[in-house]
Amino acid sequence: MRKRWLMVGMVILLVTWLLSGCGIAQEEYDTVVADLSTAQGELQSVKAELASAQAKVSELTSSLEKAGTELEAKKAELGTSQDKASELTSSLEKAETELEAAQSELETTKKSKESIDSEYQTFKSEVKSEWSRFDALVGLQWNIVAYWSAAAKGDEDLIQQRHVNMVTFVEKVGDSTCTSLWEQAMSATEKGQDTLYMESYAALMDRSMFLVTSQAKAIRASLAD
Repeated sequence: MRKRWLMVGMVILLVTWLLSGCGIAQEEYDTVVADLSTAQGELQSVKAELASAQAKVSELTSSLEKAGTELEAKKAELGTSQDKASELTSSLEKAETELEAAQSELETTKKSKESIDSEYQTFKSEVKSEWSRFDALVGLQWNIVAYWSAAAKGDEDLIQQRHVNMVTFVEKVGDSTCTSLWEQAMSATEKGQDTLYMESYAALMDRSMFLVTSQAKAIRASLAD
């Protein structure tokens, strides 16, 4: 570009010199004018190129500024995303901690429930066993009274029926004293020992009543616990 400007300058000086001189040939004058015209054309071309270059510089500057603005926006967006990611991570860790605590509490509750269920089943079994014995004792007491009633009426068929029932309930109760007293009463009946029979039967009734009362107390104690 410097060479072009130098050439333009030389042409201008040369034209000035030629115009001031005398006896310049027409051919030389035309050549100088042509060179000047060429130089002016090149000058216009250079100006056009310079304007184009300046436009490109302006465009590139604008693009650079836009890219810088977008970069800052991306940085800000990235910072916000990182903050959100950190917040989500913190929330996730908190949720995991709460979940572990809930699972631990659930396991504790399950174990507690299993323990309660086991205790309930044990209690249920004990009460059922105590009630079964109580039912047998009440049945024995009732049959003792019914046996007395049949004997007082002299109803042999009813006496025999109650006798069978007495054997059954004495066995259900499983009390050795009741068993001995019953066997003693039956033996006294066979031997005609009425007094011993009556004493044995009265003792059997007393023993039965004592067992009923004791069993009722045991059931009440179990239910109270």
